[in-house]
Amino acid sequence: MPRGQQMSYDLFGQHVSEDTILKSMKTIGQALLPFSLALKALLLLAPVLHADETGVRVLKKLVWLHILCTPTLTWYGVHEKRGQEAVDFFGILPLFKNRTRLLADLFCPCLLACPLQRPYPQGTHLHS
Repeated sequence: MPRGQQMSYDLFGQHVSEDTILKSMKTIGQALLPFSLALKALLLLAPVLHADETGVRVLKKLVWLHILCTPTLTWYGVHEKRGQEAVDFFGILPLFKNRTRLLADLFCPCLLACPLQRPYPQGTHLHS
């Protein structure tokens, strides 16, 4: 919370309580729920879907920013894990029916290297 409070002061010259920030986050989260559901539904209809993840630090702890996107849509999710646990937690990729059109790099958990463990064996690996 200190960063949010500092940002409020830097931008607006006003101190904001931690409780106000938490209430605002809850209100915004509820308001964005219809958008989030619509975004997930549209991603599942995409003819091609790109999946990736990257490590980021949140409160000095490494977590994973998961990304699903098309040329016009982008979804982000943060999870403590990189692998199948995160894929299952978000519940989007398991519903993507056009798995031959799932693009990811070699290290993406949705395209594990071992053929016996890959949840999406028909997916495409992109190598750079």
